[in-house]
Amino acid sequence: MIALLKSWKKFSQSSENEQAPEPDTTARCKRTVLVIDDDPTMIRALHLALYEAGFDVVTSTSGLKGINTVRYGSRPIDVVLLDYMMPGLDGGKTLPYLRELAPGAKIVCTTGLEAKSLPKELREGVDEVIQKPFAFGTLVSMLNALLDEKPAVRPC
Repeated sequence: MIALLKSWKKFSQSSENEQAPEPDTTARCKRTVLVIDDDPTMIRALHLALYEAGFDVVTSTSGLKGINTVRYGSRPIDVVLLDYMMPGLDGGKTLPYLRELAPGAKIVCTTGLEAKSLPKELREGVDEVIQKPFAFGTLVSMLNALLDEKPAVRPC
């Protein structure tokens, strides 16, 4: 968590010192990220960092709330950051529902464990795994790469 906050702080400070780039007239649609995590500090940090990176951000504090956000939400979800260890519906139990409700969404598992320690079904069911603590720049690069693989399914 601390590494993420420090990474975001460095990113936001370096961004303040640089000239803002000219808007790209061919810029892609703003993509929506759903963060599902039971840690309120992690949710706040990711919300702020991803918003600053240009994403629309939706948050949920449990697997069940995340499923309902996808099911009843007013906007399509492009990518999900899914925490593996949560009370109730953990990441492994939440994943099949997300795949069914949002088959086109990319899913990234966030975990404090090494990827090889995760259940095989989870490792094979997500698009990426990122180990906590992770650097903000690494996360944003991963999300952009995943989203660049996926053609836009909705108009801007």
